[in-house]
Amino acid sequence: MRLKVMLIPVLTAPLFLAGCAQFPALDRVTGPVPQNLPYPTLLPYDQLPRPGMAVRPTDPAADLTGAAAALRRRAAAQQARV
Repeated sequence: MRLKVMLIPVLTAPLFLAGCAQFPALDRVTGPVPQNLPYPTLLPYDQLPRPGMAVRPTDPAADLTGAAAALRRRAAAQQARV
């Protein structure tokens, strides 16, 4: 019984000491980050790259060309409705 009473302060002291710790400000560690980033696309487990697999780099010009074409189609569809 007396051992239990003695263990309570010993076990709770680290909790109180952790509350007094100074933590660094992590808000500006990596620099400014845009807040409105799109959510990353999720892949099925079997399509995830594994260690040692070569990751195929994407061609940004092809991505931009496809995005521009999609925007043009969308604009044409909206202009046709007006």
